[in-house]
Amino acid sequence: MKIRIWIKRRCDELGLCEYVEVPLARAVRIADKIRLEDVYIIIDDVDPRLFEDLT
Repeated sequence: MKIRIWIKRRCDELGLCEYVEVPLARAVRIADKIRLEDVYIIIDDVDPRLFEDLT
């Protein structure tokens, strides 16, 4: 399983936004400086058995 953190940096007048991927450790360090609505957590390569165990 791979966890990726994307943070919204800025948006232009047309509503197109720029995002940057940051390492998990850095995201934790700057957590108090970023708004929660600007953070996207993407989880890749999840084993389907994990979801079976959770349900």
